[in-house]
Amino acid sequence: MVLAILGAALGAECAGLSMALGAFVLGMMLSGSAFQQRIEAIVGPLKHALLDLFFIAVGMSLDVGLLADRGAHTAVTVLCILALKAAVLFGAANLAGVIDRYEFNLAMLGIGVSMTVTPLLLGGANALVGARSRHEGLAQVDFIGSGRSADDERRGPRVT
Repeated sequence: MVLAILGAALGAECAGLSMALGAFVLGMMLSGSAFQQRIEAIVGPLKHALLDLFFIAVGMSLDVGLLADRGAHTAVTVLCILALKAAVLFGAANLAGVIDRYEFNLAMLGIGVSMTVTPLLLGGANALVGARSRHEGLAQVDFIGSGRSADDERRGPRVT
């Protein structure tokens, strides 16, 4: 089995694809085979540890300073991605007849209202935290974005 995984990974690498993609495709092909039970018994104990390592690696690759610098831009990007996903999901459900036209329109209205309200809520949260910080003499953090330079990004979030 290890040879099959290595072979699939190296084959994908030779084809100009990632080795992980080759191993993933092999896993998909083996999931419906007679070897599925044996593979799950072997890989099962390692699954959770490897999943933890994956999320640790993803978390370590995030640039949190960029989030502090470009918070509003990031929020709008996330909202647009979520709206696109929801529109595709509800559109497919509408076409498949899972939901009717009224439910589809209701879902689209909810998506539109949430996209409109979120920037206002972020601005309100920023103003509320700023007012409380000034009142209590605490440091003030800008949640929406500070317009800092690229050199300031490496120093972490802006505190005034």
